[in-house]
Parts: sequence; C-alpha cells; structure tokens
Amino acid sequence: IGLRIIDITNPSSPFEVGYYNTPGWAWDVYVSGSYCYVADDYAGLRIIDIRNPSSPYEVGYYDTPGYALGVYVSGSYCYVADDEAGLRIIDITNPNSPYEVGYYDTPGWAYGIYVSGSYCYVADDEAGLQIYQFYGGTPNVNEEKPKIITKEKSLKTKKLYDITGKLINEGKLKKGIYFKIAEKGKEKILILK
Repeated sequence: IGLRIIDITNPSSPFEVGYYNTPGWAWDVYVSGSYCYVADDYAGLRIIDIRNPSSPYEVGYYDTPGYALGVYVSGSYCYVADDEAGLRIIDITNPNSPYEVGYYDTPGWAYGIYVSGSYCYVADDEAGLQIYQFYGGTPNVNEEKPKIITKEKSLKTKKLYDITGKLINEGKLKKGIYFKIAEKGKEKILILK
C-alpha cells in the first residue's frame, strides 16, 4: 500500500489525493520541504517527491541493513530506526543519492526515533528509551588529522568506542564517528573530523 496522501483541509471530510506504492511496508513517514521520507521496512529508506501531491514519485532510496521502522529528518540528515541494525544516519543533501555517514548498534531493536537539537531519542524495544547526544558535524575526509569537535575539555579522560562498540585507543583515532559512555550509562556520539 505504501504512502498515502490525505487532504485534511476539512477535518470532518478527509480524502485521499495521491499515493505511491513503496516496495516494502511503510511504517513511518517524515515530511521535509518537497520530500517525504518513508521508513519502508525491508526496503529501507525511500525518498518521495511530493511537490504534486496527486502524483508523488520516488527520487532516491537507501537500503538499510535492517528493517526501517522509524524515520526523522533534521537538516541534511535522515535518522532511521532500523530494528536490529540500530540507529542509521543517512546524508540526504542530494535526495537522489542518499548515503550512510554513521550508525550505532543500539542494545535492543530500534522501532521509533525523534531528534531534538543535539539529542536523538530511540524507542529500542526491550532496551527501553535510549538517548544519544551528537557532537560536531560529519567526518571530513580532506583533513590530515582528526579533530575532536566538542565543548568538553576532559574528553581525553573518557573511554571511546568505535561504531561497532569496541573500546579504542585514543592515540590511534582515525577520521570517523566515535561514541563515549557518559555518566549514568547514557551513550553520547562523538563525530571526529
């Protein structure tokens, strides 16, 4: 069935104006500008142009490794709750060619997602609510040395983990996305460039 677009101008008489039959099972949607981002289960993230609501069409997609169940857009990034594959972060600067810039394998199964400021809230099944904090921007592969983008001056005293959850030696940092465990067990995402 996929994406359905409903006119709610008169809330007592809503009616369908258009639809797009996605290849998977549409679980969640997020509208930003002229695009609708669909968490489409086994078919990943689908990006639909909705400028003409009666005739929506797909402009791009990213096949996530899990089952896309929740979606949220903030700026040029799409955050996907990807079931057993955790939190996926997709760059949607070019909707025709989205690509993954980072991920975090949450302890449970990610079903829902919400982003507010530098915090990402994930409904993670039996693991409950998981809260992650982002620091900095995306990795910049043109820089010679990684720089830590954060306001915390005591970062060197914290333990860092790579995107697979493996403890890493801070002296051997490469460009990429890293995580630290903060007080009270809340994970925080560090993006190094």
